[in-house]
Amino acid sequence: MGYVSALDSSKLVFLQKFNSIGFRTDSDSISTIGFMDGYRFTISMEGFDYLISTSVRSGGLLPEDRFLENIVGSISTIKTAAFQNNRITFKLKKRFVAKKLVDDIISTMHSLAAIFRQSGYVNVCEICGEPVEGIESYAINGRVFDLCDNCHESCNSYVEARRCLDDSIRENFAKGIGLSLLYGIFAAALIVLLMKYGVVSPYTGAMVGFLLICGYEQGSGKMSKFGLIYCSAAAAVLTYLSCRIGYSLAFVSDFAEMGEKVSFADIFTGLEGVLRRYNLTKDFYEIFIYYFLVSMVFIGIDIIFMVNKRKIKKMDVIIEIPEEDRFYSAG
Repeated sequence: MGYVSALDSSKLVFLQKFNSIGFRTDSDSISTIGFMDGYRFTISMEGFDYLISTSVRSGGLLPEDRFLENIVGSISTIKTAAFQNNRITFKLKKRFVAKKLVDDIISTMHSLAAIFRQSGYVNVCEICGEPVEGIESYAINGRVFDLCDNCHESCNSYVEARRCLDDSIRENFAKGIGLSLLYGIFAAALIVLLMKYGVVSPYTGAMVGFLLICGYEQGSGKMSKFGLIYCSAAAAVLTYLSCRIGYSLAFVSDFAEMGEKVSFADIFTGLEGVLRRYNLTKDFYEIFIYYFLVSMVFIGIDIIFMVNKRKIKKMDVIIEIPEEDRFYSAG
């Protein structure tokens, strides 16, 4: 396994909840794969959407649009359904309680398996669509494929095609910047709130970096070098401003106790002079640097992850791990 981004690591924690029912979580594809009532399912996350996918056919035929529409209409937990090649992907309705979401996913797979069996659907190879023996799940270039032996042997072309597809995804810079800034301001506000009570917490600093990258990746649709540079700069600006606001509010309160009425704006704009007056310049910058470095932990992990990913050769080689794990990786 390579480095896992901060956002992906939080996804893995959730997906590992399905290990207890016999599913296997794969860190390369950020997915968990297993069988439910005789059908092979993959559970994954795209942004903050939860997906269930499987490769099936009935009598050698792909599902019709009406069949998928009926599934969406009859299973209350499913939001949308779509298929590509031989793979059907179901997007679930959002839940804000992890336990209820896990229950929804398990019940959805039970319901899907019952419908598939009633309609004569069987597991097939995702590429050729044949219901052959020996179909396995492979983690290839960040996504799970259900392949037969023949398609697996020629999957280098699929790896390259998938890489081209990933590279072609357009990055929504404006939405990424806007959403990450919104999340980052929330974390910065917590820093200010705690500083008001004299508390310096590394957790709030870490939240700045974590929420910035989560917001950017969710909004833009992908993480890039630009995104990481932006998140690093935003972390520096937000931690500095939160420290400056926190100190300014503290000085306003202290002056009020001494009987001096000074506005927040006056303190904020002239903070350097006030810090020098009370020999607190060093303390201010130590706290700012501390918060900034802590906020860079998650961003730094993502930077290492991206650098490591760029080292992959143009044509990946399938690397086998023990057969019982039922997974193969191509980077």
